[in-house]
Amino acid sequence: MISESELFIKEVERLIVPATTLKFVAKEKIVVNKRYNAEVKIAHIEQNFRRLHLGKIEEPTSEKIIYGRTLREAAPDGFIIKALGGKENLKTHFSTMFALMEKQRNAQDTGSLLVNGFCNIFYISGASGILLPVSLYVESRGWTFDSFDQIDETEKWNEGCRVFSYVSPDVEVFN
Repeated sequence: MISESELFIKEVERLIVPATTLKFVAKEKIVVNKRYNAEVKIAHIEQNFRRLHLGKIEEPTSEKIIYGRTLREAAPDGFIIKALGGKENLKTHFSTMFALMEKQRNAQDTGSLLVNGFCNIFYISGASGILLPVSLYVESRGWTFDSFDQIDETEKWNEGCRVFSYVSPDVEVFN
């Protein structure tokens, strides 16, 4: 396996996500809707995601700068977390993820989120407050949400998947 400092392709995408004024209620926003005029076309919500995240309510957030990094090599959560400086650096929000989805509401448009079958990976606290990996990817008719019960040290995310975090590429996090 390569070193943490070489885990990601050098090009990092920087995105500004506006502040929110309302609470983000997952069960109200993350709903299957494949209609043409859907706010965001969501094709499927995996059972694990439903169980772990649909009870989540987030308070409004300030403006955020989020960075998308593409994996150069397959890697498990633990290696990704270490490469980005630890769990405390990796936490993102559903409101941020959803704001990116709104820019690609049909799950086909070009933008920061991958729509080529590879996963977009976010680390978000579940309804229980535990930080969990959330996978967002496109199936034929819209976005699909999935999640895992825990940070996995063995299962690897595929090369080409994109990891989103608030960690700036200007901050040296590698030891």
